[in-house]
Amino acid sequence: MNRAATPNMMATTEGDGRPPVVILTPQSNVTSGAAVQEKLITAALALGNIIRSTFGPRGLDKMMYKSDGNTAVTNDGAKIISELLVKHPAAKAFVSLGQAQESTCGDGVTGCILFATELMREAGRLIRKGLHPLTVIEGWRQALDITLETMENRSIPIDNQNLIGISSTSLVGKGAQGALQQFSTLVVEAAMEVAKSLPQIEELGSENILMCKSKKGSIQDSRLLRGLVIEKRLANDKLPRNLMNPSVALLTCPLEFETPTRDSEIEITDPEQLSAFLAAGEQSLDKIANHILSLGTQAVFCGGAIDPRVLHALCQNNVFALGDLDEVEMKNIAAATGAKIVDLVRDLSTSDLGEAGVIHTERREGAEGIEERILVEECTSPKVVTIEVGGSNDIFTEEVIRGLHDSLKATTLAIREGRAVNGGGHVHCVAALAIRTKAEESADRERLAIESFARALESIPLTLASNAGKEGLDVLLELRAAIRNQPGEVIGVKENGEVGDVSTVMIPLESLQSSFIGAFETASSLLRVDQVISARGD
Repeated sequence: MNRAATPNMMATTEGDGRPPVVILTPQSNVTSGAAVQEKLITAALALGNIIRSTFGPRGLDKMMYKSDGNTAVTNDGAKIISELLVKHPAAKAFVSLGQAQESTCGDGVTGCILFATELMREAGRLIRKGLHPLTVIEGWRQALDITLETMENRSIPIDNQNLIGISSTSLVGKGAQGALQQFSTLVVEAAMEVAKSLPQIEELGSENILMCKSKKGSIQDSRLLRGLVIEKRLANDKLPRNLMNPSVALLTCPLEFETPTRDSEIEITDPEQLSAFLAAGEQSLDKIANHILSLGTQAVFCGGAIDPRVLHALCQNNVFALGDLDEVEMKNIAAATGAKIVDLVRDLSTSDLGEAGVIHTERREGAEGIEERILVEECTSPKVVTIEVGGSNDIFTEEVIRGLHDSLKATTLAIREGRAVNGGGHVHCVAALAIRTKAEESADRERLAIESFARALESIPLTLASNAGKEGLDVLLELRAAIRNQPGEVIGVKENGEVGDVSTVMIPLESLQSSFIGAFETASSLLRVDQVISARGD
């Protein structure tokens, strides 16, 4: 029932002839009964259909044209849903689901939303048959437990080969696929380089691996830097351009004459007093430079400005100096070099210094004049490393970086959790078969809901096959038969859409578990809604 609010719906009558008490405004719209689920399911299906064609290694791209004139071409589910101006509350719930999956695991957003979409589709069929929403939810809950147990039993421990598989799986179908083996290796090397430098593996995250554009060559020229890149113009052309094994100091304070915190006036009665005042300021600056030099510092990175006199003194002694860095850059340099961030120059000591393998500067002609990049690399035990992505096409490079970000999140998650499962729809189909076997034991209506969960799981391999240009139903039936007849083999939907070995297709266990649980909780919360009240009247 879908109708505008009536006096009976938005008022109460005392029975003594007094007028009703208005609760809702006249323009409010109330949807009740079965129409609520239909409305929510339709919105969920509409959102799922937008990203369905992007799923899998043969997924197609979406071109998004923004109101500011910028264009983005991508098949990354997280990017797509973040750009959509979603209006319907059910669709917004699915957007929140995708954002939660992206925040938690960094990958699997499209698969998560598609699975939730299929759950809503199955719920619509069951509700039209007369099942109560809570009965559907309870059946799903039982099926989810079976699915999680099946995945746990099918999971395998992580080794270097599995990490390559996880990295490659996240990159397939993205812009980085043109150099898949190279990028997969770079991602794993970057993650392992940081992992061995951290005191605890739980601290490892994708934020430890930075990415930058080289703006030259092709993507095959991408490389791993054991350090970081800072894009900033140098204040003095005489600064050393190449330092080997320099000791590094990090200071948050400016390297200049300290000004009083309050306004003050100094009365000078003769030129000698002025000269003495200026000399005192110069002595203060010389003291700053001399203290830095006395510690054997060869590179200074500063969060504030650097006075020209201090900069000149450092240049004269072949010390590299760079100021006006932000907090993030300072923390990254500290993580790469092992230097401690010090607030005051006088507190700086030799124990606060770090060390870099090489600090060198690159100069090149850019679109807005001369550009400079400072590379701090070849660090001994870096807790921050950088993947420098080659190529000059900004749109294409941006898509490559998005793919690398997903791969890094998946790889670091797998290293932290230590287990993975096979993808390509293999574990989905295995879990669906286990659910159907368990459903045979149920004699009530919940069996229908349990079986619907299995059909929703099988929509993943079906979509993989369909997006590869195959007949999805035929491939799904072939996959079921192959898994039943060859229980010891890892069989799923390959990149070309055919049934075959998918032992190299790997997904972090935590990512898939989070996807299933999140999809179940989102779909269940929408099914519990029995009335939609819109103050806008739509």
